[in-house]
Parts: sequence; C-alpha cells; structure tokens
Amino acid sequence: MRSGLIRKDLLPLYAAEHMPRTFVVSSMEDVNQIIHFMEEEDKCSANDLWVLKLSDSSNAFGVHFFHRTDVASVAPILGDGYVHHTSTSNTMPRFHLHVHLVCRRQTRVVQKYVQSTLLDGKKFHLRVLVLAVGHLDVYVYDRCRVLVASAPFSVEALDNSLVHITNMGINQARNAQYDAAAQNRLLSDVFPAHIVANVMDQVHRISRHMFRAVGSNRRHFFSVSNCFELFGVDFMVRYDCKGLSTACLPCCG
Repeated sequence: MRSGLIRKDLLPLYAAEHMPRTFVVSSMEDVNQIIHFMEEEDKCSANDLWVLKLSDSSNAFGVHFFHRTDVASVAPILGDGYVHHTSTSNTMPRFHLHVHLVCRRQTRVVQKYVQSTLLDGKKFHLRVLVLAVGHLDVYVYDRCRVLVASAPFSVEALDNSLVHITNMGINQARNAQYDAAAQNRLLSDVFPAHIVANVMDQVHRISRHMFRAVGSNRRHFFSVSNCFELFGVDFMVRYDCKGLSTACLPCCG
C-alpha cells in the first residue's frame, strides 16, 4: 500500500517543503476558508493562478485551472462535497425494488500553479523513474525525460489543456501533430551539464526525503520485503532569483 505517495491529499504530509502551496478541500466552504492564505501566497508569486485536482486521480483527469479572483468557478465542480452512488436491490420481497444512495466525501487539492521555465515557449515537466525495493532501498534512474506541452504558454488560455497539461498521454491523445522527438526528450539533451547536475542533485535529495518520511508511517506506505515497485515522479523546473534551476514536486504515482 502506497497511498501516502500517490494520493495528492496525503503527499503534502510527507513532502510539503518540496511542493507548491497545497490545500485539501472537499467543499466550497473549505475553499472560502483558504482564500486569505491564497492571497498571501500570491503576493510572492508572478501570477494568481491555481489548480484544482482530484486527490486520487491520474493522467490529468479532473484538473481545473483558475485565477484566484475567479475562485467561484470551482463551485460547480465541488458541488456539495459528496459523491453520490445509486445502487438497486431486488433481493427484498417480490415486486419491491429498493434504491440505496451511497454517499462518500470526495477530497480534492487546491494547489498553487507552478509556472515552469519554458522550453521553446512551452511548459514542461520532468518524469523521473524511482524504484522502491523492500524495506526500503530507493533508486533514482538518472536518465529522466522532459515532457513538453503541445501549445505555447499563456496565462489567459486556462481552458486549453494543450497549453497547461504536460502529461504525455493527454498530449498524444489531443494533439494530432504530437511530436515525440520534440515533446519527449532526455534531460541531458535539453539542458547543459551543469544544469542537469544541479537538477538531479535536487531530485535525489527530494526523493530521499520523501521516501524516508512516508516510510515511517506504515498506514500510508506499507513496504514488503522481497517486493519492488516502480514510481513515476513528476518534477517542475524553474529558475530562482540567483539564476539557478530549482525542482519542486507536484505529484507522483
């Protein structure tokens, strides 16, 4: 069991210092309670962009980008905060059909949008393969990939997934002109050696810290001896005020 790593509402418990500001919400009431913190975060940011994500989804399913000033746009998505499942049963006495409504709380995360360094004017992220073995050896594969969005970056095109989503599957499915040679490249083919070394040092450090932290809670990460699991960990890269590239961890799975 590795929910502490693949659930977006649990990952901040173990890697918050390496992630953009993240809040767990399940209703519009929750969102209203964090607006002040969002405003404070935006004072140190170049934009007021945020993203709403399902806690237990992958492949960019259910992702919604929005400006903080347009936070009301998340209300129709959140609804009443519950997922309603309808099931029927005909095991009761003849001619009686019973309908059962099953409700469960659905959590999402509101996360600060990370505006990465652009590559040829387009957003990108790093996909790093991390192998976890037994109790608990962790290996990072250094030949990581640079996955590039299909359309040029713009803060005004929030409804265009080809601008903001760098997931390879989404771009392959929605872009008939998807170019694997340009949009799925080795990090070492994109940046000079000193940048690659800097980024990978941070990737190793963040991965080490994350697995050590989550490995201490067997309720959220239950490792098993003589078993292994391969994780795909996503990192964003951006330049800081000193001109050095820094990596942060939006999610993994």
